[in-house]
Amino acid sequence: MCGKTSDVSDLQDILVYTLQGVSFWAELGREYGIIDSEIDEWAPKAFFSTLTNVNFDEDRIIEFSNTAYKFKVRLEEKVRAAAVLADKALPELSPAAIFELPTDRESLLKFAPLAAVNRGHETVDPDVMGLRLLCLYGLKGAAAYMEHARILNQTSVEIFTEYHQIMAWLGTEPQDLQALLECSMQIGMMNYKIMEILDRGETLTYGHPAPTQVNVKTKKGKCILVSGHDLHDLEKILQQTVGKDINVYTNGEMLPAHG
Repeated sequence: MCGKTSDVSDLQDILVYTLQGVSFWAELGREYGIIDSEIDEWAPKAFFSTLTNVNFDEDRIIEFSNTAYKFKVRLEEKVRAAAVLADKALPELSPAAIFELPTDRESLLKFAPLAAVNRGHETVDPDVMGLRLLCLYGLKGAAAYMEHARILNQTSVEIFTEYHQIMAWLGTEPQDLQALLECSMQIGMMNYKIMEILDRGETLTYGHPAPTQVNVKTKKGKCILVSGHDLHDLEKILQQTVGKDINVYTNGEMLPAHG
């Protein structure tokens, strides 16, 4: 696992910006009946990769950005073709929807200031900027749980649609404080829906949790500490350590696993 540097942070911002472009076309495409399930399922996973406690590998982040850009172009071509057939004009396009992604690392880093999550902070009202970031980080957390649910074969077209709507809107750099406050509440309500499908996936896969006595003391020997919320990952680690005299520990985040 790689540590986070300023370059990594810049590359992550570019990935988020590119994903906002993906969501712009994904949301608009729904007006023409265009729903790409591959992109719907992939986008939250890519957004999840920018969280603060994941693998900050530059090559991995750049690969995510390149894939996001390809998906953005794919959706854009479909939507533009559909608009022509329907003889409808496209709405105003956000910068994230139409930019061209640089192809090499040096150019990517030069482009980074234009894609920064706090772009324009020098002139934007601090409350507006704070709410933009609150919504963006809240949506990022929601994306993580969407990915956990997807791994357990639980997805929702309704949730994907709402995710794209919010992500695309944040890419337009909104200025309205009230609208941003309402967006933050919308993300919270969306999280309830996500937790419902995640809970369904976990209970269908692992059963309903019940109070169980476990050893909470340390043991001498090799060990693995599992943090986060991914019961699927924990299951794989437990399977791989059977009979190898490796102790597996979890922390408070993984507390449901003790059930």
